[in-house]
Amino acid sequence: MIGELLVAEISENIPWHHDSTPEGLERIRFAIIKLAMENEKNLHTAVDQAKRDWRDLLMMAGFADDVIEHDHWFQRITSVDSGG
Repeated sequence: MIGELLVAEISENIPWHHDSTPEGLERIRFAIIKLAMENEKNLHTAVDQAKRDWRDLLMMAGFADDVIEHDHWFQRITSVDSGG
């Protein structure tokens, strides 16, 4: 469900990302996932924030200061989930 929502809602309608690839939107999408994992009520709020100003969304998720922090976060959560 969340994957479908992100594909449908976080695409060419995001400011300054009209021609972005899925990889170009990854940081924004991961920010939404992170916030939704913290509290599922954050999901739609985060999606709406991305449509208004995704830079604020990155700040909320802690991904604003480092362009690869979302990768580090993903590695941390997947290594914990896989027992590593």
